[in-house]
Amino acid sequence: MVDATAGIHPSLQRYVLAGRTLEDGRELRDYNVDQMSKPLIYLLVRKQAKVMDPDGQVQSAGTQAESIKHAALEANARFEHLQQELKVKKGFQIQAMEGDGNCMFRAVALQVWGDQEEHAQVRKSCMDHMEACRDYYKDFIDSEDFSQYIARKRSDRVHGNNPELQAISEIYNRPVEVYIDGADPSNTLDPGGTERNAPLRLSYHENCHYNAVLDPQNPTVGVGVLSCLGDFEPGLAQRQQDAQVDAMTTEEQLTQQVVEASKAEYDADFEKALALSRDSSDRILDADLNEVMTRSRAEAGFLDEEAELQRILAESKQGFTYPDEEAELQRVLAESMSSSN
Repeated sequence: MVDATAGIHPSLQRYVLAGRTLEDGRELRDYNVDQMSKPLIYLLVRKQAKVMDPDGQVQSAGTQAESIKHAALEANARFEHLQQELKVKKGFQIQAMEGDGNCMFRAVALQVWGDQEEHAQVRKSCMDHMEACRDYYKDFIDSEDFSQYIARKRSDRVHGNNPELQAISEIYNRPVEVYIDGADPSNTLDPGGTERNAPLRLSYHENCHYNAVLDPQNPTVGVGVLSCLGDFEPGLAQRQQDAQVDAMTTEEQLTQQVVEASKAEYDADFEKALALSRDSSDRILDADLNEVMTRSRAEAGFLDEEAELQRILAESKQGFTYPDEEAELQRVLAESMSSSN
């Protein structure tokens, strides 16, 4: 306590982080202070303001004002930069959420239920889902006992983290896009599967506050409600994703399969081409042989001899007496002999 280092009585102490008073009975991790690289916690003593360094030491009075002013200016510049990037490049708008520790759940409630005051319902569904999927989500939590973590996160005004965003993406079957410093999401929590709903979009500021990011042209209020109210199977999205990974072959196996398939296709095309070539070659060879034989016979005089034989045969047929003519001659001869007698 500052009481031990600066002589300030606890009853006079009031701690402020990013504009929010840290409440009695809370832990710093309830405000995600453990995720901040350089958390600045303001200590208000009556009408005076002091600033604590990350190591917990109170700064001297001479550096207090400069630290506060510098931190505020930097934070405001980062916010305006992100706001402008989203507006110009995507047409998105940042909708400010109340900074009471429920900001993450408020940003989701606004986009799902149309009212950020429904944050308690979002928080309850989220923690119920994580508890139902204990075997999966316990691997995300290494800072404390899982049951204690769930119980603590169920409390109002306790900040949410990435594990809760992953659960929210599964509950509403909507990817969660988190924007920090530009128009492209810095992190996306995916529910898995192929038939996803429209994404939930949040902006994250100074490692301690979430706002909603809205697309005015494509409102999504109500999207995912049926997924939440339906009988979804806890952890189904993750199991489907794991199954897809298990079913995938290694890169080496995939390459080998492609090579073998390509070789088989090449072999089939080659055999087909070879068969066509053989058939064509046979037809060409027969024609060539006939032409060669004809030319050879002509060169040897066989064609002239055949023509001469054909001519002689025709002439002989002209002088040949056919059977009917011979019978007629025999008849005439017989009559003539009969007359002579």
